[in-house]
Order: sequence, then structure tokens, then C-alpha cells
Amino acid sequence: MTTKVAAEAGKRWQEEGFGETIHHAVLPSGLKVMTACKPGFLKKYALLGVNYGSLDNSFCSSLKAGRHNMPAGIAHFLEHKMFEKEDGDVMDKLTALGCSSNAMTSFNHTGYLIECSDHFDRALEVLLDFVTHPWFTEPLVNKEKGIIAEEINMYRDDASWRGYMGVLESLYDGHPLSLDIAGTVESIQEITADDLYLCHRTFYTPTNMQLAVAGDVDPEKVEALAEEVMVRNTEPGISFERLQKKPRRRPRRRRLVESMAVANRKLHLGCRLNVTAVDVPLSVQTMALDLFLSAVMGKGGAFYQELYESDLIDDSFGFSASVEKDYAFLMMAGDTQDPRGLEKALVAGLQRALVEGPRKADLRRARRRAYGSFVRSLD
Repeated sequence: MTTKVAAEAGKRWQEEGFGETIHHAVLPSGLKVMTACKPGFLKKYALLGVNYGSLDNSFCSSLKAGRHNMPAGIAHFLEHKMFEKEDGDVMDKLTALGCSSNAMTSFNHTGYLIECSDHFDRALEVLLDFVTHPWFTEPLVNKEKGIIAEEINMYRDDASWRGYMGVLESLYDGHPLSLDIAGTVESIQEITADDLYLCHRTFYTPTNMQLAVAGDVDPEKVEALAEEVMVRNTEPGISFERLQKKPRRRPRRRRLVESMAVANRKLHLGCRLNVTAVDVPLSVQTMALDLFLSAVMGKGGAFYQELYESDLIDDSFGFSASVEKDYAFLMMAGDTQDPRGLEKALVAGLQRALVEGPRKADLRRARRRAYGSFVRSLD
């Protein structure tokens, strides 16, 4: 491949920010690449993301006719199996290069991350190659089922995770969002090597992936290497349609109580939001909700102090907002000796904030905190 790949791409542009240059490119294969150039920075990072997660269990693919309904947890199972190849474990190859690696699966995405100081070009090629070149056998798939079953059972003993999933079960009963990203011990038993190959060939395509690189790197070299691997390992022209079911209009259950052997009782409170077609990026919507929650119930605010002094919360209290194309919800959680009392106080506080709006001083503090955290995270 020539280093002029970027020039041949359909789109390419640069932006300046914080004294650094960020290069964006859409390669001929369709892969989106973002390179954040950080001259003099010792470490280098690469994240290859796939627009495929635990919600994508039902789809149509140009590879095989018909509707394909996959077992719950197959996206997470596929992420696990990508590291195992015919010539050994990919992690061993990356470790030999002085490179650390990780992977994660969410409801909507799968990501593969590497971090190293030396041999970055070779490590990047290994990353791109192992994610786009699968190898599955039925015996090894069956062996993995036992490993993932142990992981699922381990999380079932985690009170915080049980609380989080309990809220989603209540808010999205009957929808894939109510299921653990890893699936269930029963559902993963149904996964076959053929299922994994079909999901990989359907979703792990250049047009459905994005590569982000940060460090003291040459954007054109990164793009040329990425395009070379994409052309070598992927099939062009594959299309698919996600057949994700829509959530019920209203939650079926309002409260779920589980008994576990824990030192402190925990409350997880969730709130479904209406998803509307607005011309605002999801990241901006998420940030706006985070600012709202931080201003209303963040540390340093009057409401947080009121809850703390009433012994309804301690330092474990936190909140988050999740906004995606087809769903959105708020989550608040923490240890408490009075779950019902905290629930009533949080609902009343949110209702009051929706009517009156956050206090200006609290909103200013939330904005400063968010901005400071973002700047601090850049390096």
C-alpha cells in the first residue's frame, strides 16, 4: 500500500485543539480513522471499535438469507474468542512486544485496545489483524462456555451489578436491554462456531468499524497500514439490517427487591427518558444530562448536603446518564440504611429541579468540574 491512501479517501480533514492536531480520514475500504498526534508523547494507544453489541441479536445479513436470532451474549462471547488463534493466544504476541491489551463489550459496541511505548507499528498490525481474521473451532467454543459461565455467576454475586441490572429489568422488561451483556448461563450454551462466524462476517466490516490512535505517530502510516489489513482480511459489499425490537411504551414493573448477604442495603433508582429525533449528537445530549444531574445532586450542592446530613446517602452515592439512538435512561445508586426514604427524596428532588431548574451556582460548579475533568483526562 502507498502512503497516499489518505489522499485517495473519500473524506479527510484536520482540526486543531489544545496545541495538537487530530486527523480524520475515511479510507477506501470504508474504515473511519482518527489520529490524535501528540509529538514527544512516549506512550501510544489504539482503539478499534465495532458498532456491534449485545442488543444486536436479531438481524438480516446479505451473507445468508432469512432473519437470524442469536443467543443472548453472543457479542461478548465473540469478543472473548477473537484473542484465540490457530498459532496461539494474541495476548502473548502483544506482551512480547511490550504491549498491554484489553477489550470490552457494551450494549451497542465492542472495543479492542492496545497501549505500548515501543514496536507500535507491529502492535497495531497485530490488533487490526486479529480483530478482522477470526478462527473458531467447536471444541474451543464449548470450552469457552465454561469460562464465561463462571464470569456470569461471579457478577451475580456482585450486589451493585445486580442492582444495575435490576433497574434495567424493571425499565425494559422483555427487551434485550434487560439482559446481561454476557447473556445467561443457559443462552451461551446455544452458541456455535458457525454463529460466531456469521456475526463476525456480518458486523466486523470496515464500514462498521472505527480506529482511533493517539501518540507520537504518523497519520499517513497509520492509515496505510489500516487499509492494507482491511483489504487483506475483509470482504467488500456486505450489508445487514438490525432488527432490534422496540422497548415497551411503559415499564411493566416499578419496583424490584432482591435479598443478598451485604453489609449495607443499596438503592438503584432508574428513570426512562423519551427518545426523540433531535439534530443533536448523542454525546452532547449525554453531557447535558450529566451536567443537569451534577448540578442537581452533585457533591457540594445543597441537595446532596441535605441527603448526606439526613443519613440517606454516603460517599458511595453516584449517578449517570445513558443516551443512545433507541433508548435513554438516568441511573442513581448508593448504599443507604433507608432505601424507601432515599427513593422518595430523590424523586422529589428531581421533580423540583425539573420545575425550578438547577441553581445557577450549582450549574456553574458542575460546568467547571466537567471542564476540569475533561482537560485533566487528555494526557
